[in-house]
Amino acid sequence: MFDEASETRATDWKESLPIVRLFHAGARARSFWAPLLALAAVMIVYVAGRALDAIWVGVGHGALVSSTGAAETEIDAYAAYDAQSYAAWKERARAVLDSSEDGVDRAALRKDVGELLDAIDVRRTAALAALKAKENSQARQRVPRDADRLRIALAVGGPSAANERGEVLAAARRLFAADPKFDTAARADLITRTADALDRRAKLDRENAARPRGPFDALLRHELQWTTAAIHAVCAGDIGLVAGDGSARPALLGSVLTGLRGVFWIVTQRPCYALLLGLIALCTFAYFGGAICRYLAVQEARDEQIPVEAALSFSREKFPSLVAAPTETLAAFLVALVLMLLGGIPSAIPVLGEVISGLLFFLALLGGVAMVFLLLAAVLGFPLMWPTIAVEGSDAFDAIQRSAGYVFQRPWHAGFYSFVAVVYGAIWIVVVRMILMLVLKATHVTIGGGMSLFGLLSSAHTDTIGKLDAMWRMPAWQDLPLLPALSSPPFYGEFFNAPLSGSETLAAYLVLVWIFMVVGLLAAFAVSFYFSASTQIYFLLRRSVDAVDFDEIYYEEPPDEFAADEESADSDTADAGGDAADSSDSGTRRPQGADAAKTDRAEDSDTAPTDDKSGSSGDDD
Repeated sequence: MFDEASETRATDWKESLPIVRLFHAGARARSFWAPLLALAAVMIVYVAGRALDAIWVGVGHGALVSSTGAAETEIDAYAAYDAQSYAAWKERARAVLDSSEDGVDRAALRKDVGELLDAIDVRRTAALAALKAKENSQARQRVPRDADRLRIALAVGGPSAANERGEVLAAARRLFAADPKFDTAARADLITRTADALDRRAKLDRENAARPRGPFDALLRHELQWTTAAIHAVCAGDIGLVAGDGSARPALLGSVLTGLRGVFWIVTQRPCYALLLGLIALCTFAYFGGAICRYLAVQEARDEQIPVEAALSFSREKFPSLVAAPTETLAAFLVALVLMLLGGIPSAIPVLGEVISGLLFFLALLGGVAMVFLLLAAVLGFPLMWPTIAVEGSDAFDAIQRSAGYVFQRPWHAGFYSFVAVVYGAIWIVVVRMILMLVLKATHVTIGGGMSLFGLLSSAHTDTIGKLDAMWRMPAWQDLPLLPALSSPPFYGEFFNAPLSGSETLAAYLVLVWIFMVVGLLAAFAVSFYFSASTQIYFLLRRSVDAVDFDEIYYEEPPDEFAADEESADSDTADAGGDAADSSDSGTRRPQGADAAKTDRAEDSDTAPTDDKSGSSGDDD
């Protein structure tokens, strides 16, 4: 038998199978400070994009929109069509936009709708009074529903009101005919005015839908659409290259490539806008992204959390390098581009220039190789640049060298790690989205019930719609989409669903702000996961290329406040002791520095006990 029990150790999967570290990215990304820092960055970029949209649309450079065909916006047409078809699409969209310049008089429509809403209130009251005398309960229940249907169609409009025009007018006829005392001629005139207002409301909705959108708004919609398609492809297990055009189900790689076409659109079609928005996004995400990478890198390498102030301080210190790492690579690409353009100028010289250019054309090919290499280094190495600075504490040159070197030396590793991160991140986003959706639905059900006193009260200008539903409506429990939907209403619900009073309108805007803060948490988690996964991939590639352990990281020990307090207390005690010795009669002072060390060793030798042999020889002496 063994004297001691054998010890069973758990397998360290992070050491035996390093790719397991990628699956820590989700847990790291949902730590407390990382999503909050990402949320701050997302909100800054969003507000900046909306501000630039207002300027660009105001000067007539928004993204064109068309209600006909598969491509809804200019970005969709750019991603789906070739150059000739894209140009034709823009011409048709501009023609539709020019034809709608002399549109609906908004002020007149607003005035007519207000008068009709007042008339609906009067007819509803009269109809209920007339039906009360007849004691027709079914008809009395139908009157408020018909009145609310009319109110929503006139005040809110939307595609449903335009598509259901006949049913809305049928509800108006029932409501106005419920009171037999209502004059027939006046009833016909009111129905005619209602039909005219509905037609003008539908035309106004079409005009609003055809108005150009801001480039940021159009780009955001496009990226959200194809991000949703990529998540569906991950859940379906389809990783092919089918982009999807309404007839085919989109696949993962096809959705990613179609999303990248939106970036190409804004760079090639709106270069000034792309430059301004890119600089704002770069500076914002460099600061907050550098702090997130540093926060998560220390947590992964040392298994400890640094204060968020320390992470932000690190990002401020390294901010020039964080900004310079991607910009220097793109600057080198632009320099190569300019040199290639200048190199083509001698070819314009007749005869001699053409012959020389033909002989030296291999230099042009080398320049093309350099341009492609720099572009690939900027695009493929960008996700590793900020983690490099966060882990190594280095500068921009080191970040460029390491990120590009790791990707080009281990391309299959980098590609496989990125694919796993995309699939794993899509699953995490679905889970986080589901949690936020349930939070919003539970909030809507409970608060909405209290605001309406459990169905006893309605909003100010409706009879059958609760206050919260009029301001903010969530899908029913059975209609909640578990996966991001491509065409259904958003998971966070819809706003301004009925005519509202002044206080309800203000409350609706405030609710909208808070709801979008919650929705922003989903985007913040996606950003946080991106930085977390990029940091993990950097650790893995560094281990594969340079054989550096995962716990190796640039780290400066923070000052130990407790030790400083003890040192200060000891010095105060020593000073007090010295003053007491100076005031004593003996007038002795304890030696300092090296003399103190010699004195201590001498005292130790005087007081040290001797062994038996030395003690006996002393007695003999």
